[in-house]
Amino acid sequence: MIIFPDLPEILIEQTHVADEITLALRTTSPSASCLNCGTLSMRVQSRYRRTLHDLPSTGRPVHLIVHVRRFFCKKSTCTQKIFTEQLPELCHPHAQRTIRLQDALGQLGLVLGGQAGARVGSDLGISGSRDTILRMVRQHPLPSTRQRERTMRRFQSPGHAQRFLSAFGLISDRFRLKRHYLSAPDYRVLMQRRFQVWNEVTAGKAAA
Repeated sequence: MIIFPDLPEILIEQTHVADEITLALRTTSPSASCLNCGTLSMRVQSRYRRTLHDLPSTGRPVHLIVHVRRFFCKKSTCTQKIFTEQLPELCHPHAQRTIRLQDALGQLGLVLGGQAGARVGSDLGISGSRDTILRMVRQHPLPSTRQRERTMRRFQSPGHAQRFLSAFGLISDRFRLKRHYLSAPDYRVLMQRRFQVWNEVTAGKAAA
């Protein structure tokens, strides 16, 4: 069993690797807070499975099978008698994609637009239709005009942007930790470990 380094309350129970990678996950917290009144509950009402699409790994699509629990709210005056535990670091309610996959599609849309973003995303293994990518863009916090201009000045052409995203898009999430969930010492340790792994991988490829 493996714990996600960025998601300490998510546990990997099973892994199946073939043409696609499937991970079975469950939460480790014994309790959850009612969405309506905020009361903590440990009394589980039922469980169900939720399927999420994640960023690809080694060129293979990744699917997450998450075992989600429903809880009874123990506050007698609460109108929400049963509630579902939330996974805010992993996905939004009712979403079929993880937050980081949604962010990747949104970034493609911001840089390339809907149609070109769908084409490049398909090449990168993070396929989404034109309409899906545009929807992700609408949900994505837009940078200021000056920020967008500074970003686009780095690219000489759409082809240059595509080559950059092909190389950087799939690894950028590794170095963008959700810092507000981490203490400063934990953040520094995680970043040091990730840069150490990155240096080992890139040094090995350079030597080859």
